[in-house]
Amino acid sequence: MKTRTQLIILGIVAVGLTPFLQPLDAWVPLQTRLRGQSTAALEQSRSLSVLIQCVNQVDGPWRRGFEAYQAHETKSAASLLELQRRYPDLFNPRYGDEASRDSDGHTRRLAPCMPQSKAQLALHDALPDQERSALDYAEALRGMRQQIGRLDFESQLLIATNLKPRNAMDGFLPAAERLIEASNTLRPVIEQKDRELRTTQLAQLEQRLGKDAHWYVLNALLGVRDALTAIKDSADRQTLTPSTLAATHESLRLQLEQTRNYLAANPSTRSTYNVRQMWRHVDPLTQAWMHTMQTLIDDWNQHAPPHRLSEDFDTMTLGYDQLIGEYNRWADTVF
Repeated sequence: MKTRTQLIILGIVAVGLTPFLQPLDAWVPLQTRLRGQSTAALEQSRSLSVLIQCVNQVDGPWRRGFEAYQAHETKSAASLLELQRRYPDLFNPRYGDEASRDSDGHTRRLAPCMPQSKAQLALHDALPDQERSALDYAEALRGMRQQIGRLDFESQLLIATNLKPRNAMDGFLPAAERLIEASNTLRPVIEQKDRELRTTQLAQLEQRLGKDAHWYVLNALLGVRDALTAIKDSADRQTLTPSTLAATHESLRLQLEQTRNYLAANPSTRSTYNVRQMWRHVDPLTQAWMHTMQTLIDDWNQHAPPHRLSEDFDTMTLGYDQLIGEYNRWADTVF
């Protein structure tokens, strides 16, 4: 049983948040109050957040959609049309590379994957070791979208007869596979750097502020990330067993419980308002995700059929996506 996609963990994507009624200085990101955090580390975090946004908003949906297309019994124009309807902004050729806004005022989702001159320069300066993988991914995404532009998704004759525009399809599939290869290269590069920055930040938190609410929440979410990474790696090596999964579940349960106990035992302060708000939104999803893991363990111990275990595993990874999606909404503001 293998995971279908690698997942970027603990991203640092900044999105718009509706302000709560609270003192303004409580909204200053924690990293600006950690005087020891270098300018270089901050620039790395900013550039990395863009790449993580690319993976979360574009690459993840694309991979899931393309895998659904590959799993389709007939890789036809009809199944491609279904894919296009699920992810219109990835398939509609009118969506450009610039971070401009559409008629509804929403930033186009592809922009984080297509760094323009200013963003590319920042990427070069802040993350030189990750730059090549990011630019290769951008080039592969452009190539895939060029092939998409040659497909007539809306041709009723094409759908009705289940015919395929051979030349366009012949170009689309290799382009899509190149994008998957570029994704496979980019994801571990980002994940490793993100883990490095967050681990450094955790040490700075403990050194300067002690094990406060920020430390406990970040440490817990790093634990969630490490748990899924261990599960994924074991699944890829085909060494995952119900007992090892149960041990991971129990270890993480204790870590999460420590965080809940600390937050319950210590009063909220102005400086911890944001992190507590974040935890209030993330923790229910954490509990739900732990429940999906327990379901997989129980079904496995009860010798459920393979398709049931695969469904359980998919449910667990989707629950994790939801958890991290909520985390990403808060992380830059809080940390």
